Amino acid sequence: MASRLTDLLERIRPAGTPGAPSDLISRREQAVTDELAELATALARLDDEADAVVAEARSLATRVRAEAEREAGQIRSDLPDRVAVAESSGLGSSTPDDDPEAARVIRESDREIAELRERAVSLLPDLVDRAVAVVWDLLAEPEAEREAAS
Repeated sequence: MASRLTDLLERIRPAGTPGAPSDLISRREQAVTDELAELATALARLDDEADAVVAEARSLATRVRAEAEREAGQIRSDLPDRVAVAESSGLGSSTPDDDPEAARVIRESDREIAELRERAVSLLPDLVDRAVAVVWDLLAEPEAEREAAS
């Protein structure tokens, strides 16, 4: 509140009284300059801290990526051995009898295959008839053209 009261008094003070406005203006400019210098110092410190955080984050990301790539390479190189162990222990060779869901899927697949075969067999005579008709039509066209030309 004091700075506002000072501002108000400065506005209504006559120009010729002691403590002329030019002194007050220079004091205000100095106060603002001092405040801005403090603010600039704090901002510079904050900027340095932000740069340090970003640098640390990049370093951590690089380390995490390198570790993940190393682990992925290790998993890739161990995969053939793991598959061999699984196959030798019988884990990779389950039968449909061991898994009811697998047995159900196999039964449904067999049923759908049988339906498709039956449908193909039932459509075959019609397809053959159509193919024969097309062939006869193709053979008849040149004969019709010869008759029309004579």
